[in-house]
Amino acid sequence: MNTNNDYIDSNYYSDIVICFEATNNMKYLVDYFKDFASNLYYNYAEAMDEKEKPFNKLRIKIILFRDSDEVDEGISMTNFFELPKQLDEFKEYIETISLMGNSDNANALEALSLAMHSDWNKQERHRRHIIFMFTRTVPKSLDFNKEIVNNYPYIAKNLSELTDQWDGENAIMERRAKRLLIFSPDEEPWSSFCFHTNVFHSELSFRYFENPFDTLIRLFV
Repeated sequence: MNTNNDYIDSNYYSDIVICFEATNNMKYLVDYFKDFASNLYYNYAEAMDEKEKPFNKLRIKIILFRDSDEVDEGISMTNFFELPKQLDEFKEYIETISLMGNSDNANALEALSLAMHSDWNKQERHRRHIIFMFTRTVPKSLDFNKEIVNNYPYIAKNLSELTDQWDGENAIMERRAKRLLIFSPDEEPWSSFCFHTNVFHSELSFRYFENPFDTLIRLFV
């Protein structure tokens, strides 16, 4: 018989950071994305249940990125929303997301580095730390915008440092817990990320938002 002293928590505690390109390049996908994000808690819980993984709590954080040459704020991000406790607040925020700018290059790599540096839950025994990247552009070079780098000094300074933050000697996320799902053009640097640990890459399409349970959530739960 187990006692309080030998109890082991078998529940999973999951953190998700969503990086979303909030430019007019996404105008045909933004409504799909909002529906996907608003229902992510329910779909994730269903996927965990199907895989018989006890599911306790989900936290979601949003990082919006645009082109810092076109807008005053190339990067904006929320704190983690704790779901289901803050589910209504999270849905209200999702509905406020607006698109600005038409650039062919956005600050996606900065957003990805910021996501890696999130305040991940490291207290629980069973953890998932998941990053979604949604973009339709080839990103700016990481050394392009000094202002963003100055505001966030821990951001990777170049692509080599970014990949090292994910999968190198200086990796900042737990290997067992981390997952990265990239939905982007099949171009560099995105197409090379699939060769790293726990990374999935595919071209972005509305079908991934229409069927998130089948095509997204099952991949890395």
